[in-house]
Amino acid sequence: MMLFNSIVPDVFLIENGGLVDDLIQCIEQQEIALSNPAWVCTASLSEMYAFVHAALSPHWDAIYQKHGLASAFWCALYQMRSPIATFIWDTFVCPLRNGGLVPFLLMPTGACERTALPPSDILPRHPGSMYPAGFDAHAFGIFFGNLLVDGREPESSVFKLFPEDICGYAYGPQRQNFTHGGVKYAAYSPKCPHNIAIHSLIATIVKRSPDPVHLNVSRLLGLHLAPHGFGHGLFPRFSVRHAMQICRERESSVCTGGVSHSIGNWLRPKTGLQQLDAILPCIVVSGSGDELSLLRLDAAHGYFIPSFKQNATFGQLCNFNYYRAFSTYDEWARQC
Repeated sequence: MMLFNSIVPDVFLIENGGLVDDLIQCIEQQEIALSNPAWVCTASLSEMYAFVHAALSPHWDAIYQKHGLASAFWCALYQMRSPIATFIWDTFVCPLRNGGLVPFLLMPTGACERTALPPSDILPRHPGSMYPAGFDAHAFGIFFGNLLVDGREPESSVFKLFPEDICGYAYGPQRQNFTHGGVKYAAYSPKCPHNIAIHSLIATIVKRSPDPVHLNVSRLLGLHLAPHGFGHGLFPRFSVRHAMQICRERESSVCTGGVSHSIGNWLRPKTGLQQLDAILPCIVVSGSGDELSLLRLDAAHGYFIPSFKQNATFGQLCNFNYYRAFSTYDEWARQC
């Protein structure tokens, strides 16, 4: 893959402190780090996110320390391997027209002239080229969340990457389809630079907080999908019942959806029934039957999106029908 043009004036490299060379190195290193897909057939989606973060964060950290947070995000876009990554690049990093919606994310013009668009191949080109969970920015959200919790980045950095007037509130009017390469894609907010990363950014803050129930993230919750990420962070810090109750007290159905989705991410396709039984066994205490049935349904249905993602990327490689696993979880939920 040709990432960069070869003829560049020396003055550019001097003025930009070797940014292009460091970006090339980061991109190449993360491709090598994700080149062994042998484990994906047994892993849950959350384990895949953790694997991607562990494999790539050293490379992101290296370029971050030299060139700042935006440069780490530019590198991360290359591992997303999805049309939204190309869309983000065209709109925010190297816009086709003059100007940019988010100045913080603009790459120097000379660097743009040397860079190719991030690849958009959610499905692997061949079995040796697997990008586990690389079709979104969850792993980068974990990286950024850790920077905030560790005090390496201020909260103001959040609003540079997720400007409120562009991202909007979760599921608000900015949530719309976008078209890339003649194909329409739904359920994204194209006005937000990388809306999916907010899931794991907020979840990381919640998971690492000593008192997540009283965590004051009111400003951050105005960002696209942030309440959903808050729900992600409550599990597995709390039992399913307690996590759902926290969301209900906040009167946030988006938060409860985050808890359910987080459970789905946690389930391993081939052992998910045992995991579900461990957290929500069919033991009905007097007066709690209806609540238990709803909790089991929420937990099982949280696997719908993970099954969609895994079937699209690993179904053929793993010779496993992830949709069928989802149907068995639904049957399990209705047996109590």
